[in-house]
Amino acid sequence: MQFLNKPAAAICLTVAAAVAHAEDTAYDFNIPPQPVSQVLDALGKQTGLQPVYADKSIQGINSPGVKGRHSLREAVAKALAGTGLTFQFTAEKVVAIKVTSKEGVVRLAPVEVKASAMMGETDGYSVMQATTATKTNTLLLDTPMAVQAIPREILDDRQIVSIQEAVKNVSGVQTPPGVYYDVFQVRGFSTNNDTFRNGLKLNSVIGAEDIAFVDHVEIAKGPTGMLYGRIQPGGLVNIVTKKPQADFAASVQQQIGSWGQFRTVADVTGAANEDKSWLYRVIGVYDKGDSWVDFQHHENKALATYLNWRPSARFEANFQFEYYDQKTSNPGYTSQQIPVVGNRPANVPRNWTQNDPAMWSNWPNTVERTTLAFDWSYSFNDAWKLTHRFHYYTANEVQTYMLYQNFNSATNLLNRRISYNPVKRDQYSTNIDLAGEFKTGDITHKILFGLDYFDYRDNFGGYNESGATLNRVPAIDIFNPVYGNINVPGMQAFINGSSGNTLWKSTMKDTGLYLQDQIAFNERWELLLGGRYDIAKDASSTVYGSV
Repeated sequence: MQFLNKPAAAICLTVAAAVAHAEDTAYDFNIPPQPVSQVLDALGKQTGLQPVYADKSIQGINSPGVKGRHSLREAVAKALAGTGLTFQFTAEKVVAIKVTSKEGVVRLAPVEVKASAMMGETDGYSVMQATTATKTNTLLLDTPMAVQAIPREILDDRQIVSIQEAVKNVSGVQTPPGVYYDVFQVRGFSTNNDTFRNGLKLNSVIGAEDIAFVDHVEIAKGPTGMLYGRIQPGGLVNIVTKKPQADFAASVQQQIGSWGQFRTVADVTGAANEDKSWLYRVIGVYDKGDSWVDFQHHENKALATYLNWRPSARFEANFQFEYYDQKTSNPGYTSQQIPVVGNRPANVPRNWTQNDPAMWSNWPNTVERTTLAFDWSYSFNDAWKLTHRFHYYTANEVQTYMLYQNFNSATNLLNRRISYNPVKRDQYSTNIDLAGEFKTGDITHKILFGLDYFDYRDNFGGYNESGATLNRVPAIDIFNPVYGNINVPGMQAFINGSSGNTLWKSTMKDTGLYLQDQIAFNERWELLLGGRYDIAKDASSTVYGSV
């Protein structure tokens, strides 16, 4: 259920107030003369305007453009001046474009009415364009690659709480059972711990993005290495985060489910100054719960702060900060390791585990990580645009598990061990793109030239040997297990003694240059050409310290 910041009794007043509000806010425009449809699109990108019209009704009609500081209503009037078109606002940012016939009769453009939660919203299930496959705003119909997007409406309607669960909506994409890092199978190929966030790569991340921070998810199927470098040929999963909104809104969402599931999300967004050149969004998450598997728990906290700065119609910048504090017990595939008796899994209860309650109370699996990101774009004109993106990710993890050691089928005794690994990760990812359009005769070229860089480093410590903990972790009878008898002081002393160990270190560095040309011969034939040059360096070392 969701609680809005406005009482229900006030909702009936918002329709009239919303239309009037379009006259109040002023924007700076610099949109040159061009076809009406392109001017309306430019207005929509800058202000969130949603024009409604029939495509055929405005074909061949040019607009004088919009320049100067105007309210939204004034801007639409300027855009339609001398075109023979009139308009009517039906909501704050929804405008119906009307065509006046020669007889002076006004013919309204067809309007499709859809059910939505609030005035001015669409259902959002139909996604028309995505940037992942081409890094440009290209209609999916014109993209020579299979691309599917999971919009926010689906995430909300299905009450999805993880990216792993979200991608189950997409054909050809699966999540392997019991994964630890974010891993996906796209067209049969594993993504190898790679996940993309706003077009930039993340590697070896646990819960790359809390679903409360996600606007939508885009999945590109097929080879995408030309734009993204070293990735598997099956495709990639790109998570697109939410952005601040100009109109103030606040919500609190509470989810309650089986096995003690309790998840709270608070979301506040709006303008930080009067001219709305600064927008903000703050989202907080608290998520805890248990599992149908014994001694399996999680308690996660997350905070996101987003800022948007648009000092002019040509320049825009976004700044993002995210903090995660995650705590689980025996995550992923380690929650249950059922031994084999004969040629079948042992006949143990569904909630059986080799884990122990001491792991949650003494050595939980923890992740403390921070993401800092920014992007900016500058439009030289309506045809050429420069975009730069950057993010830095750092994490301090403690990976702990109680694992299967060996099993004696004659005595039904299962030996177990505890693995303890402090991990430090740092990674940087950045790219800069120059995109533009030009024509050679009747052929249209949409050019993209870019440079990207990725740097990853990790350091694994602790211990990971197989027999050192047997005298501290008693064996259990799988059919009559006794839990809670671990030698906690002895185990803690062993862990403290391994604090100086370094098990291994690794680094990855990738630098790439790429060029892409989307060639449109006519309305039916388009060709996508591209090439890439990469420089890749990997290094790893294994150094075992002494306990």
